[in-house]
Amino acid sequence: MPPLDDDVRIAHLIEAAEKAVAYAAERDRATLDQDELFRLALTKLVEIVGEAAKQVSDTRKQAHRDVPWRAAARMRDD
Repeated sequence: MPPLDDDVRIAHLIEAAEKAVAYAAERDRATLDQDELFRLALTKLVEIVGEAAKQVSDTRKQAHRDVPWRAAARMRDD
């Protein structure tokens, strides 16, 4: 399978981030603490954001220095 290009990776990043924000907006901290399925889903979405950010080419990252690429990539590791 050929590697994904930056546009696809960035689309994955944005989609996962938007889902995470939407899911979190519907719930409170108590739900996060009590609902394992929600916690796992949110964790997976954050991992997707981080992995996609890591895989974006250096050329694209240099062209968009205003994006906190390193911080986004580290989200996967924390």
